[in-house]
Amino acid sequence: KQWYQRRVAITAGIAETNVTSAESSVYHLPKYNHYYQNTLTGKSKGTGIAMYVNEDLSTVVNEDVSDVTENLETLFITCQKNDRKATFGVIYRPPSGNFAKFLEELSKVLEHLPKKSVQIMGDFNVNLHADNKEITEFEDIMFSAGFFPVISTYTHEKPGCKQTCIDNIFTNDISESIASGTISDRISHHLPIFHVFNSLDVKNHTTPVKKKKVPTATLR
Repeated sequence: KQWYQRRVAITAGIAETNVTSAESSVYHLPKYNHYYQNTLTGKSKGTGIAMYVNEDLSTVVNEDVSDVTENLETLFITCQKNDRKATFGVIYRPPSGNFAKFLEELSKVLEHLPKKSVQIMGDFNVNLHADNKEITEFEDIMFSAGFFPVISTYTHEKPGCKQTCIDNIFTNDISESIASGTISDRISHHLPIFHVFNSLDVKNHTTPVKKKKVPTATLR
């Protein structure tokens, strides 16, 4: 037998909140601080992004790479615990926006991000299972900036439509990745996605759970 503590989430990102920053206090999550980006002016649906961050972390919003346009919505934060830092971002690409301008704006954002310890999550509305020019251009921009996706299975399913991989998490620290995937639910057509990686240590507010010893690599 061996004792393990449950992992606690460092951050959680949400896209298409349809909630303005002024209304964000309504959606409180215990033990987490929340950060809401402004919604696109004149749009009440299909806009808005937010991030919840573990309260044990010192957090600042990266204003220079957090913005809202009709092509791209971004929110980035940098978290610190002792001497370790990590940057997290959530992105939403409105499908009604201009794709070429989306790529241009995304490229500028990537240029201003740290060269390591960055995780970018969100609804990109770019189906990585497709094979076309737009997908190639998107992947070229991400790969050139040193970011790689950790989700390869479908993340969106809708009656009468093909399953697609339009939600993802990109990291420029792939060597620190431990596990990633989707979570099955019926809350929406989008499946929640997750990424477990070596990063900032936060307190576990739950009681340790006694589990059977796993004959694989020790959890960190």
